[in-house]
Amino acid sequence: MNTILNSLEQYFEQACEQHPQLQYLRSQWGFDKELISKALQNVGHIFPHYSRHDVSHSKQIIINIERLLGDKIQYLTATDMWLILEAAYSHDIGMVITQKQIEEMNSPSFHDFVQKLSLDEQSELSSFAKKWLQDEAVLPQRAKAHDFFQQYIQLLAEWYRRKHPINSANIVRNPWEEIGLNSSRNELIPKRLFNILAKICKAHGDSFEQILKELPKAEAGLGTEDCHPLYIACLLRMGDLLDIDDNRFCPVMMAMCSHNLPSLSRAHRDKHLSVQHFRLDSERIEVECTCPTPESYEAAFDWFEWLKIEYHNQTQHWDQIVPSKQLGRLPTLMSPKVTIQHPYIIIEEGKKPSFQLNKESMLNLVRGSGLYSSRFDSIREILQNAVDSTLHRIWIENKNTYDFSNLSPIDENYLKLVDKYKIQVNFEPKEANSDIWVLTVKDKGIGISLNDLKFMLNIGSTKYNSEKQKRLNEMPMWFRPSGAFGIGLQSAFLLADEFYITSTSIIDRRSFEMHFNKYQGISIKEVDYSVFNSFGCEFKINIKVEKLPKSYSYSHQNNMYTEISNRLKEYDITNSEFRLDFVETMSILGQIIEFNINSPVKIELLSYKEEGFNKYRDKAYWDSEENIMLFDISFGDFSSFIDTFFRGQKFSGLSINIPSMYCKVDIYSETSDRFLSYNREKILSTSSLGTVNKIYKTIKNYIEKNFNKIPADQKPFAALSYYYVSDDMEDIDSHIIRKINDVGNQSSYNINELINKIKNNPCQESIVFIDGDYNGKFLGEQTIKNNIRKYLLHFLLLSVTESNVFYCIDKEDTKGDNSYQNIDKFKYSFDKNDIFPVSEKYFIEIIKNKKHSNQRGCRLFFPAWGKYRKLSIRTESFSYGDMFGYTSYKDDFLILPIDFRHNIIDEKFFDNSESLVNWIYNNKKQEHLSKEEIRTLIKDLIEELKKILVSDINEDK
Repeated sequence: MNTILNSLEQYFEQACEQHPQLQYLRSQWGFDKELISKALQNVGHIFPHYSRHDVSHSKQIIINIERLLGDKIQYLTATDMWLILEAAYSHDIGMVITQKQIEEMNSPSFHDFVQKLSLDEQSELSSFAKKWLQDEAVLPQRAKAHDFFQQYIQLLAEWYRRKHPINSANIVRNPWEEIGLNSSRNELIPKRLFNILAKICKAHGDSFEQILKELPKAEAGLGTEDCHPLYIACLLRMGDLLDIDDNRFCPVMMAMCSHNLPSLSRAHRDKHLSVQHFRLDSERIEVECTCPTPESYEAAFDWFEWLKIEYHNQTQHWDQIVPSKQLGRLPTLMSPKVTIQHPYIIIEEGKKPSFQLNKESMLNLVRGSGLYSSRFDSIREILQNAVDSTLHRIWIENKNTYDFSNLSPIDENYLKLVDKYKIQVNFEPKEANSDIWVLTVKDKGIGISLNDLKFMLNIGSTKYNSEKQKRLNEMPMWFRPSGAFGIGLQSAFLLADEFYITSTSIIDRRSFEMHFNKYQGISIKEVDYSVFNSFGCEFKINIKVEKLPKSYSYSHQNNMYTEISNRLKEYDITNSEFRLDFVETMSILGQIIEFNINSPVKIELLSYKEEGFNKYRDKAYWDSEENIMLFDISFGDFSSFIDTFFRGQKFSGLSINIPSMYCKVDIYSETSDRFLSYNREKILSTSSLGTVNKIYKTIKNYIEKNFNKIPADQKPFAALSYYYVSDDMEDIDSHIIRKINDVGNQSSYNINELINKIKNNPCQESIVFIDGDYNGKFLGEQTIKNNIRKYLLHFLLLSVTESNVFYCIDKEDTKGDNSYQNIDKFKYSFDKNDIFPVSEKYFIEIIKNKKHSNQRGCRLFFPAWGKYRKLSIRTESFSYGDMFGYTSYKDDFLILPIDFRHNIIDEKFFDNSESLVNWIYNNKKQEHLSKEEIRTLIKDLIEELKKILVSDINEDK
């Protein structure tokens, strides 16, 4: 074979002799070959850490195409050959960066690019990008300036690399205007052909599907011949991918970068150097690499996977691509061989060893690690998604109408606006008496676009959605949605194995029906968006609730607590018709109600109607400087209690104690990823101190601005709180005066007593040193020395008296007395006989406590004794009931024949019903016990219990 002798330029020269007009192509190429070669020398200025993209790369692409075609080159038209030569030289001309391109760094798109790069912790430029955004990317002195310069160059290179195919196309169309390249464009060669050449250059960076759409198979060439843009683009892509030999990197350029050479560039350099065998001709393509490092192995494997995909795509569509049968087919691509040098080993082909997350294991980890306290916590995530989506839509539709920078979460105009976008929630049984309940959440939000889908299905990648991040950056901090982590949707699998979402996006006007199945994956169908008639999402999930769950729990803070407790009092384990599923269903309703209380977007709960459900917070204070809200504020002689919220939802982990103050604090000054743990339940330790200081400042601002509005009886306590949160001697209002006098006597006061003393002694000036315990008591009045200014702030108690009486309250260097809580004490005795397990007095107390608080059902399991051990039941039978805790050498428990739903003097209080007999019989521990024996034992047990409880019975009468 002599394919190496088939010179494309020689064939081009000969072909141009066939028609006079083709001479214009030859002249154009003659100029461009020299001009573009010079221009490509400038690529290394911005891309010194890249492989060669100068004229040597262009020449190698032409050689690779010559090898691919062999003697079939003769069947190309002159215009085809001109397009190949020009494209080989021009396809990377977009990597020549001029001042015009540099000015693009002022554009919002460049800012978005740097923002996204700063979030990519795996990128070596992430840290530099963060500094860039914070205006901290400042040129240092001495040798470090070179490192800074290299990082700056690499940032630009990453930006322009992504754009260079489009830039190359623009330069081909207007070489002089774009980069000052004096390549003539005149009527001798139609502008149309230069436009085709531009599309071919752009195509080397496009998807294969895109080039099939944008490039024609045939086009009129110059003179009487045709040209074939799609075929030329495919040859260029193959020739470019096959420039893989071991001389691709310039050693001089590598020396310029030195230790600043990015790890990815190092991997690609080693990849090229690892080529051991390379065959490329019109019959076969063969490549073998032996890589020195895991990184170069991965880079080589990825490169050849790209080559295999491109080869497959072209061969599958070859009839649509090739101009004529004379040009034949592509050479056979043998599977590239990639190995790694000893001592490295590879476990999974194509990848260096790394940790992988199995989806099911990940969900088990979420469930088991405490990321969510219970599976129903994911309901909060679903609701939060709806709120976040709604806030995005409110912004899109109203940002040009409302000045959000001058609004706040408590502004009346803002609240009226948000009320138009309420979220509809329904939670009800699928059918009567069903154990399947359907949760539906329908919002008027932004919906899910096709672009959103790509990020939504990749856990934790939401922050890389540049379109969404750009929108977030436009919003004032207080208005930004809470979501950031991207795990909320996947948490729905903790509720059920499948769920459904229908969505219409306000962004791309596309509608989708999505079915998420834990085991079968995800199916997505696009439907006509007019079907839904509105933008937003509807989330639907079927939740199975057990009629008799293995265990149940509910929170004292749940809004349904009282109702659940009352219904549990009616629970009778001996009634086979009784259900406990209401605990779970009402807990879910309670969570929805609780979420709604402080949510910035209100919920319309279709299955729950109660006045005030969507009431907004009264008398709230908004600090626009700190982006913090205070509400439910009061001052008094009580222990400090501060509830903390983040954008409407409660969180823990922030310990704040401010003497004599109660309030709720809602934080809007941070984004959730920098403020909260992944489950949104706890503040990050790194944010705690700064947040406490901001809250102190907000409280201080509130008291200063609203002191005259605070009720008179609360003003002294407000002053005390003001002192506590003030930490700078000079940062005091003019009404706070500094006076110091010694007080020799010692006494003890609570706050009210102290205020009365002030009122009764209007002319007395004194300093009071106060040490407070958790009960609001303040102890120890003593002499203070002259260095008091170092420790104390003075505040004026104008709310108590008109006189000039001033007090200093010290919060440092104090010692309180130790105090002890009363602890229940028990006496234990031992007896060889199997006697009644507790004293009669204590048993009466047990029964009284149960009567007043039977929140685990109307039955009580009690340690068995004596002959009543025969009534012992199997352990698994009382897993739902109320069991009296008891330590014994035997674990026999019986169910007391008492129904605590009734008063002790009622006939039904002591229960010897047949239903109780049957239940004990069905759950008995002793297999041979008969129903008749059970009846007799119950009768005897009731008589014995009556004797013990006689005093209590008489008392009730």
